[in-house]
Amino acid sequence: MKSKRRGLLVLALCVFSPAGYATLQASAPSMARHNSVSLNAQITRLSLGDAIYLGLRNNPSIRSAYLQRIAQKFDLRVAEDTFRPKLVLKSTYRDTHGSEDRTRNVDVAPAASLLGEYGTRVSLGWTRQMSSGLHAPGLRRDGLDLAVIQPLLRGAGRDVTTAPVRLARIAEQAERLNLKASVSRTIVEIISTYRELLRAQEQLTIVQQALERARSLLAVNQALIKAGRMAAFDAVQTEADIAAQELGVEEAHNQLANSRLSLLRLLALDLSLPVRATEVLEASQLTIDRQHALRLAQVQQPEYLSTLLQAQQAGLNLVIAKDQARWDVSLVAGATQVTDRYDNGVGSGRRWDRYGGVQLEIPLGDRSTRQAEVQARVAVERQAIDEADAG
Repeated sequence: MKSKRRGLLVLALCVFSPAGYATLQASAPSMARHNSVSLNAQITRLSLGDAIYLGLRNNPSIRSAYLQRIAQKFDLRVAEDTFRPKLVLKSTYRDTHGSEDRTRNVDVAPAASLLGEYGTRVSLGWTRQMSSGLHAPGLRRDGLDLAVIQPLLRGAGRDVTTAPVRLARIAEQAERLNLKASVSRTIVEIISTYRELLRAQEQLTIVQQALERARSLLAVNQALIKAGRMAAFDAVQTEADIAAQELGVEEAHNQLANSRLSLLRLLALDLSLPVRATEVLEASQLTIDRQHALRLAQVQQPEYLSTLLQAQQAGLNLVIAKDQARWDVSLVAGATQVTDRYDNGVGSGRRWDRYGGVQLEIPLGDRSTRQAEVQARVAVERQAIDEADAG
């Protein structure tokens, strides 16, 4: 019975005493802290492959480039449709209230056109007109129009006509090379930043170990000073080394934080995310054949291939500019057929018209065409210089 009373007294003292109350108050939140886990306190280990994957997936410039590629591919499809038939459907309805009569007019006019690879233009149009009024007789008119235009100077020839399509295909190749170069630059930047983070981690480890050695040396010196085997003045240099090592540790911490932020910014991740590079670098000797490297660069190097494509673009632009400076001389031929039908039968009939001839257009006093040719010629010469320099 006495032991039971003694136990209750001890419990009451533990509960109602300040120390005991503080102990209970501290133990309750500690259980909650053990149950909750802080994600910011966990260090994310990141390998080089993971960094490259995240960088290519989240990089804004690469995502924008892939979105831009959708429009660029469609531009090529539009350019390749140049020599395909084009069809235009046109229709109008008009209700006219006049002082003498009220009329309704309906026009349907589909038209088709085709451009040949030698500059020949063929157009075919059909028109149907219907009009009716309260007092005037109704009219139905059907018309067919066929026209053929063959350029003789400006716009003539396969080289000139197909130049825009070839320019679009070259532009498509250039955009693919630009995307490849952008991805390559991003990968190189990720690798360099990742290795800089590795270097900062190793540098921090080195300076921390140096600081520990300096402190151990100071403890040994202090023991020797107490034993009377070393003068107190001799420990001053060790203390100065410790201060220098502590400064080096702070600088290493700052460099590590900057490297981590640079990598997180490049990977488009949260800047507060603690990451640690886990890749193990191994140095190995590489033997590079100079001739093989040059041949490989000429086949795969995006900047060099882009220079060659730009030279081709400059040549095609010069062809187009020289063609625009020519006179427009074209052969023209065509036929039209019109059929009129009135409700009262008066004046109904069919007419055929055929025509052929030459059309001529000579620009006088317009230096803009000459300006375009001069600029295109200069661009060709500059691209020749750039190509020689790149080679």
